[in-house]
Amino acid sequence: MQLDSPDGAAENVILSFGHVVPPLLLRTLEEKRAAAEKIESVAVRSLARFSLSKARAKALIQLLNDVVGRFDELGVEDQS
Repeated sequence: MQLDSPDGAAENVILSFGHVVPPLLLRTLEEKRAAAEKIESVAVRSLARFSLSKARAKALIQLLNDVVGRFDELGVEDQS
């Protein structure tokens, strides 16, 4: 997320969505850590980029809060 400020005054919220395929790390925990430390970067494929005004960003936040509230009302548990 970033703020769009072409003239120095933030006008829009920019939301960027991407996809990452995490590197496959197999072996013992110590070997996984060592391999992970050697990774300099991971490629991210851009999927979408949205520019929202402050009012639209607030409306999106409210919409998401309403949807999550409905899940709570139904007793749906968080899934990780």
